[in-house]
Order: sequence, then C-alpha cells, then structure tokens
Amino acid sequence: MIKYNVTMINKGIATFTLDYGKCPKWLFDRMVLLSKRMIYAIVAEEGADEFIKRISDPVWFQSLGTVLAFDWNASGLTTILTAALKEAIRGSEKDLGIFICGGKGKTSLKTPEQIISWAERIAMPEKSANALVYNSKMAAKVDSSLVQDGFQIYHHSFFFSKSGAWTVVQQGMVTNYNLLAPVQAKVADCATAKPVYDAIAALPSPAAIDLTNYLATNASATAVQTSYTALTSSQKALVSNYSLLGLVQSKVSDCTTAKLVFDAIAALPLPSTIDLTNYVAINASATNVQNSYNVLTSTQKSVVSNYYKGLTDQQEKVAYLSQIAQSGHPDTGAILQVLFNQETDPLVQQEILTLATENSNPANLIEKALRPDQPTDVRFAALFYAQEFVPELVNQYTNDPLIGNDAQSMLANLK
Repeated sequence: MIKYNVTMINKGIATFTLDYGKCPKWLFDRMVLLSKRMIYAIVAEEGADEFIKRISDPVWFQSLGTVLAFDWNASGLTTILTAALKEAIRGSEKDLGIFICGGKGKTSLKTPEQIISWAERIAMPEKSANALVYNSKMAAKVDSSLVQDGFQIYHHSFFFSKSGAWTVVQQGMVTNYNLLAPVQAKVADCATAKPVYDAIAALPSPAAIDLTNYLATNASATAVQTSYTALTSSQKALVSNYSLLGLVQSKVSDCTTAKLVFDAIAALPLPSTIDLTNYVAINASATNVQNSYNVLTSTQKSVVSNYYKGLTDQQEKVAYLSQIAQSGHPDTGAILQVLFNQETDPLVQQEILTLATENSNPANLIEKALRPDQPTDVRFAALFYAQEFVPELVNQYTNDPLIGNDAQSMLANLK
C-alpha cells in the first residue's frame, strides 16, 4: 500500500501491507476525542499552516496514528486516521482555519466540490480556490499515472488552510501484485544462473583440449560443475549451455586416459639406443604399450600425439634387430651371451639358449648355462643341448668332482 503526501514542495511515500476488517467503534471514538485536543494544541502553538506541513510528512502522519492508539502499522491507518481527523474538526473548521475534503472510495470524488464549498464559506478568492482544485486533481493524476503507476487510487483527501497551504493524503492498491513475485523469482534465478552460464561459455571448446591444457581445464570444469549442482532445478533450466560442460568433461576424461599411454611411449628408449643387447626387453614394453593403445577410443588415440614418432619407430627397430639375431649374424653369439648374462628370468634364459643353438658356436653360452650358479631348469636345458653340440662338455661336467653328481643325475633324468 502507498500513502503519498504533498505540501508545496514537500513530499513523501510510505509502503504498507493490506489490512482487512474494520476499526472498532470504541477505538475510533477515542481517536476522534484525542486528535481533537492535539489539533487544537498544535494550531494554538504553531498555527494552521504548521499542522498542514506536519500532515504532509508520512512518518509524522503514521506516528500520529500510533499515538492515537491505532497501532497497526499497515494500510488501514491512513483511511481511519484521516476519517478521525475530519470528524475531530467537524464544526470547528473556520475557527481552526483547517479544512479536510474528500476521503475513501466515492467520497474522494467529491473533493473538488468540497474545496469550492469551503472556499466560498471563508470568502477565499475564486482564483485561489480553483488553484486548490487543480492541485488536488493533478496530485491524483500524477500519482495514478507516474508515481504510483499500476496502483489503483482509492483514498484521496485534501487538507488546506485559510492562507492556502495544502497537502494531499492519498493511498493506492496494487491489484496485480500476485504477478510480481513470479517475475522477481525468475529475475533472481537468472542472476544466480548467469555466472554459471558465463563460466561454461569461458571453457575451451572440446576440440581445443589436449594434453597441454586438460589439467587446468579439468580444474575449471570441476568448479563449474560444483556451482551448477548447487543451483535449484529452475535455475539449472536457465543454463542452456550445460551440454557443453558435459562435452568438455568427456574430453578431459579422454585426455586423462590417453595421458597414460602417452607417458608410456615417452618412457621407451629412443630408437637410436636400441640394439641387440636390449631389444627383447624393449619389445616386451612396446608390446604392452601397443596393447594399451589398441583399446583406446578413436578420440583418445587422437590425443596420443607421440604414437607415430615414438612407439612405431621403436617397434620397427626391435623387429629389425630380431631379424638380425635370427639370421646368423657373425656377432650373434656374443650378443646372445650378453643377453643371457643380463636376464634373470629362467624361462627367458632358456629361450636365449635355444636361440643360440640355432646359430654357430653356441659352446660358450652352453658352458655358461651349465654352471652350478644357474637355475636347475636352465642347467638341464644346457646339458640337453650340450649332448648334441658340445659332447665334450658332458664328459667334463660328469667327471667334475664339484658338480659331477649333479650332472650324472641330470643325464639320468634326460634318459
């Protein structure tokens, strides 16, 4: 509810809730009696114009209503207090020099007529009377069209003195206020959702996300997701670009998976460092990396930017060295000897031993494999090959006082 008072250049506005019901008669009668005494006192001490000036102040007007015991700080005070003041000076208007015209509802339409009536009784010049009527009408018009646009004016009272001081006390009601709350709620939702929308828009596009920026992007996307999760359902509906966040998160996830393969390829030795002494171990590592790469999605594979420059080059070098090792290369025996010495897995040692028998002069490697410090399975395999390629070693180890018993036992098992 709005109360709007004007006296010359003084003006003010107060907003209240809407009251229902009626003021009890006993309370209204007491308000009339007390206000009458107060009006007489103010006029006697300060004059009629000062009373008009005070009425124009919404805070003073509201306080006066409270002093008169109408202590509900709501819209009903305006109409009840105005009616009580009008009743309090009834019959004493000329003596006080104060006149109150208009009122609530249809009574407000009689304001111009009542102004002219009082002006004639006190012999006010016609020009001055018409000016007061004009002021009354303009105050109502300005309030209806501008100051209280959208409010239905239902209370209009015009206070004036003999000297021409005047003020308007009028009140309007918002008839479509129920439409304001949804609008305000939607505006508030938009204000809350806008930062999340902007944060998503500021994320890099999925196509621009790679292994150089995915960690920073992930931190930003996680913060945005946290903010989005905290929104209400109506606020989330306003974030129309939320699907972009999902695409960014998906690309970040792809980069996280692909980074493991990228790092594994980067950890492989450079092709220039691969030779016949290390190609077997490197081949095992490269095979594991290749298997990991094969299970990636096409998007994840596209992120592994070192695949062709790393893994494929190393695989080609390993394949080349494997061919050399099996082709009777003059240094193959020495190379296999080095591989055997470096290997700790008995199964791999047996495979190297088998590879040696397919090349010339495997005696040194067989002799190495027969030594007591080698695993039993390796010595057993070496003794088997020794019977075919270097039988003198069989006799030597059988007659050796340190390992002869072991050698005889192994031969017995072979038979």
